[in-house]
Amino acid sequence: MNRVQPLKKTLEELLEEVEGVVALRTTSGRVAPHFFREREELDELAIYPRYPLPAILRLIQTAHPEAKLGIVCRGCEERGLIEMAKRNQVNLDHVTVIGLTCTAEEAEECRCAKPYPSVLVEAHVGERTEPVADILVEELREKEVAERLAFWRSQFDKCIKCYACRNVCPQCFCPECTLEEELWVETGRVPPPFP
Repeated sequence: MNRVQPLKKTLEELLEEVEGVVALRTTSGRVAPHFFREREELDELAIYPRYPLPAILRLIQTAHPEAKLGIVCRGCEERGLIEMAKRNQVNLDHVTVIGLTCTAEEAEECRCAKPYPSVLVEAHVGERTEPVADILVEELREKEVAERLAFWRSQFDKCIKCYACRNVCPQCFCPECTLEEELWVETGRVPPPFP
């Protein structure tokens, strides 16, 4: 199912009520965040599974706290928005959330237990997808604390502090990133080769 056209129609209506909508667009063959203000811009509207828009919304609201805004959110991004609101990083009173359900393939790839937004949304695009169990997380939960700690240490042993994990995380809400601390990975250290 093509979700772009129904999303475009929803955003055309929303643009009559808000100053702009945070969503994704295709430009020069690449997908990037965009602050849509005009209906004509929506011809470049894009849907892409990994681009955390709540962080962009936070930046816009910091500069323009009273602006009425819209944002397109997946379930994971909605959860990030909720956490940001709890910490007064975004003001949801000035935000209209348009929910976007992930496809079954996207949910499977992310092993998403809730591939649809359901709390903040005022409009919804896409048919509800079935949740996907994350077998790896379940296996990890069944282990003793010491085994879990050993698992995470082995993961951090591969880390080069590029911050890609942080930059793509749709649920990132820490004002100061704990990944920048040297507790797990010393800055500048090169990890051993992968086994």
